[in-house]
Amino acid sequence: MKQIIFLVCIALFGNYSFAQYSGAAEVMDSVNAALDANRLDKAFHIYAEAMKQMPESDSLYISRAALNYMIGSFRDAATDYEKAYLLTTNDTLKLSSLISVASAKAGYRDFKGAESTLLVALKMDPEHIETLSNLAVVYDELGKRKEAIAYLEKIIEIDDAFFPAYVNLGFISQKMDNQKKAIEFFDKAVVLNPDEPFTYNNRGFSYYELGDYDKALEDINHSLSIMKTNSYAYRNRAFVYMKLGQKEKACNDLYTALEYGYTDQYGDEVITLYKQYCNE
Repeated sequence: MKQIIFLVCIALFGNYSFAQYSGAAEVMDSVNAALDANRLDKAFHIYAEAMKQMPESDSLYISRAALNYMIGSFRDAATDYEKAYLLTTNDTLKLSSLISVASAKAGYRDFKGAESTLLVALKMDPEHIETLSNLAVVYDELGKRKEAIAYLEKIIEIDDAFFPAYVNLGFISQKMDNQKKAIEFFDKAVVLNPDEPFTYNNRGFSYYELGDYDKALEDINHSLSIMKTNSYAYRNRAFVYMKLGQKEKACNDLYTALEYGYTDQYGDEVITLYKQYCNE
């Protein structure tokens, strides 16, 4: 369960002429035109002016929230989604708005706040899979793995073909150093979605942890055959080669992981290892 890191972009507003909008659809057209022209500042200005004219438009708040989320302004996104939740009378939209509020809170690492929001959503629909799945992620982040596992297992009771539940159960099992159990979950995930590269990579890492380097290489190589730009797979394969004493191959993979953006995606682990291991 990885977190996606968005770059925060600060919008600087200029002077724009005041426009009259006939409805939210027209506003969206103007916002999209501004974004197509790489004018983020103008897009936010359009929202601000439109909301003065249509202060009760839930769709405007949802749309601006999505833009805030996309650029990494998670607190602003949460505020807008909360406003949409209060404005809408549609129960489905209320539920999705709450889930989006929780996702935005998780974006700025307020997992307790995300938990509280998702529990409200759960009361609206106790068997809503997206709510249950997000709760599992939040509980895992909070270190409450028993609760996370319970929600994932509940999802499987509702829909035993829900692929992400098996993947997340595999992740949690890895964190609990139960690699054999993790492999069982990844096996089930592979059956449901045989073309998903990350599952093979993660199962390969479990085999690596168990010392079964042949199966580790088989899975990681298959992952890379599906997605050759997976920097984490090169990192994992480098670890296997290091255990096998194949330094040249290990260093080549560490270098390739860096070339495919490992540092930006996951941190400094690989570049530190490359300097220490490959420059000896």
